[in-house]
Amino acid sequence: MRHGRRWILVAILLIVLGAAAYVGLKHYLMSQNVAEQVAARLEDAFGSRVEVDEADVGVVTSGSTLHNLKLYESRAPSAARPWATVQEVDADVNVWSVLRGLAMPRQLMLKGARLAIQLDKNGQLLTRLPAGHSEQTRVPDIHLRDAQIRLCQEGRPDLIVEKVNADLRRVGNRLELTGSIREPRWGEWTLSGEAPWPAHSGSIALKAKQPVHVTQEMLSGLPFVPENTWEQVQAEGKTPVEITLRLDPDESAVHYRVVLNPRQTKVHVGSIDLNAEDAAGEVIIEDGMVQLQGVVGKTADGEIKVNSEMDFRGEASMLHFDVDVENLDVRQLPPQWRLPREIEGRLTGKADLQITVADGQVQFAGGGQGTIREARIGGAPAAPLRLKLHPEGDGYRWEQSEAAVRFFHNRAILPGP
Repeated sequence: MRHGRRWILVAILLIVLGAAAYVGLKHYLMSQNVAEQVAARLEDAFGSRVEVDEADVGVVTSGSTLHNLKLYESRAPSAARPWATVQEVDADVNVWSVLRGLAMPRQLMLKGARLAIQLDKNGQLLTRLPAGHSEQTRVPDIHLRDAQIRLCQEGRPDLIVEKVNADLRRVGNRLELTGSIREPRWGEWTLSGEAPWPAHSGSIALKAKQPVHVTQEMLSGLPFVPENTWEQVQAEGKTPVEITLRLDPDESAVHYRVVLNPRQTKVHVGSIDLNAEDAAGEVIIEDGMVQLQGVVGKTADGEIKVNSEMDFRGEASMLHFDVDVENLDVRQLPPQWRLPREIEGRLTGKADLQITVADGQVQFAGGGQGTIREARIGGAPAAPLRLKLHPEGDGYRWEQSEAAVRFFHNRAILPGP
């Protein structure tokens, strides 16, 4: 009987001690010490400061949860704000690795991540992203779920991208990124990228899953692209969109490439007052260069074809246009084209134009030629008129043929401006 009571007391004592040990271990595993241990391991991997407010490591299960994780820029001062915050991180860290001081996760599931990337007014990257410092460092697989990315460029409204789901994995000596983005105005996009490890360079490609109805407001809101680009080229309509961002080694500038293939789109080119409806072709915007390739549209009840290269990279903007027009109603042409008001008919021709914009001053060069058929001058029928386009003052002017000039003089009619 005494032996029975003794065993009962021993069992109760063991249960009490076990419960106390469990509570003590659980308290330890939720302590700041564990949080600092996990943060230190992540700092070794990424080469920049990491903070974790609290770590809850499971005793029975192999998983753990990190709370309020903060990532800081490389070489960031102690008073700096984090460039990324995460409300909750699920990590595959088990209790034994914690007790042995080896709390380095292989998998990180980030929930509620908020990333803020800072750019200067020229599109140069100000945020010093962590890049790692050793090829031998093990990098955990990172899974972003419902993350938000905020691109903050000086002088422009922030571009906020929600619903980012992505996976970052190390494959050999490279990092590979795959994922998707969903944005109310831009729709759904695929996301892919790659970088060497350590990641001092890399690229990210975004591609719209379906053609996007873009407005000029949406295009003007794109970071990286210089604002004066949109002073010369404006578009609105439906188009596939592809965006590529690239960061080269030892550079802070982000290289970008935006490719649009509009269909049934409105296009306006400011410097030559060109408006095209129902336009199709390719528009490439890359590192301060804009190319219009095979753009065909309708204007002035006729057809216009444009190939162009516009260079905004230097102090002076250099704009070059190859323009072919066919069967345009001259009465519907914009005043900047400077055809005499007394002439009617249908214009077919081509032009090779060069425009330089520097310090608010515009210089015009190049020229073209054309023919007006079904011509009428001052209401009277006339033979086809051959015209030449040449630079004059603050634009271009069409010069009439000798026959047209004689007709004007005989009728005492002076061409309008």
